[in-house]
Amino acid sequence: MRALTRFCSLHLEAITVAPIGIFPAEQPNDPNWHSHVSHLGFLQRHALAETITMMVRCMNALYRWQVLQGRALSQVIGTAQNEHEIGRAKDEQMADLNA
Repeated sequence: MRALTRFCSLHLEAITVAPIGIFPAEQPNDPNWHSHVSHLGFLQRHALAETITMMVRCMNALYRWQVLQGRALSQVIGTAQNEHEIGRAKDEQMADLNA
């Protein structure tokens, strides 16, 4: 999970704008893209089942990470809304006491 998180933080553009969500479409003149996929042929010929298994595991880990991130964001939003309501109630109490 840490490796996936680190990868995502280092390749934010690839994660957010890529058509398949992880790597951008083929760009032969881009050395970063080439370093990501230059070993693909070898993996397809010699370790197809392992490659597919690892891809599915990585996609599953990414999905779980996104679910956890969504839950955490929901909790943060809920806490912020509660704190806002508490602050507003205190402001109203102070206004009532001053009046």
